[in-house]
Amino acid sequence: MFSDSLNELTNEQLKNTNYGRILLLNKFEELISDHRLPKKIKIGIVGGSKNEPEVLLLEKLGYEMSLTTFGIEAEDDIFLDLNESNNQIEEYNFDIILCGQVLEHIWNVNNFVLNILLISNKETLVYVHCPKSNIHHGHTYFSSGYSKEFLVKIFDKENIIIHESGELGTARLYTSIHLLKDWITTREAIKGKVTFRTWNSFVWNLNNTKPLGSNKIKYFKFLFNYRKLLINFILKILSNNENEDKLVKSETYILFQNNN
Repeated sequence: MFSDSLNELTNEQLKNTNYGRILLLNKFEELISDHRLPKKIKIGIVGGSKNEPEVLLLEKLGYEMSLTTFGIEAEDDIFLDLNESNNQIEEYNFDIILCGQVLEHIWNVNNFVLNILLISNKETLVYVHCPKSNIHHGHTYFSSGYSKEFLVKIFDKENIIIHESGELGTARLYTSIHLLKDWITTREAIKGKVTFRTWNSFVWNLNNTKPLGSNKIKYFKFLFNYRKLLINFILKILSNNENEDKLVKSETYILFQNNN
């Protein structure tokens, strides 16, 4: 299903990364393979870190990268408040701009778009992704997700070339997000079985309090809990294959260029 490079990442650095992000990463690899990128590339990372999954994948694929982060955290290279319109940003010449799982935390979508366009040019590939249907997370959270039609609409401006937009997800992944109120890993999605980590998080969310007892006691309860067996049964009978059913899409993406 995935390339050797992505499989290595899901077994190593990204083994605890949620499956929806892995589906987006798989799509990213597919998209960049259609474009002739130089082996030395400049990347702008908006609202993320220098360890973004896309960066790890590009490194695995043999790219040599110069990374610049934009955001409001102290560790970011360049200060950029995506909600504001008066950001003083110099001209950059990035090969790729990455902005992943950020849009749902922004309240001023118009300024978000303007700022993304501000740091891009006609040579820049811009990859933006966000949830299609998610759960509440983070301290500043304004939307449970956006459709591909929404992303196309907000970036449908003069001189913008949209290469591709779409939605990703499976029935198993979608159900797990809203049933468990958590994000399952690639291994859990493939096997249709939740691990102790995910179950412990589910119990915490269910009772709105940290589960009591030692890890040994909690693990024993996990092994023989009838609710866990029921959830695993539900996940197991649901398909983990992608299809055209929009009702089970949990992730949205768009790849475009600013042709100004």
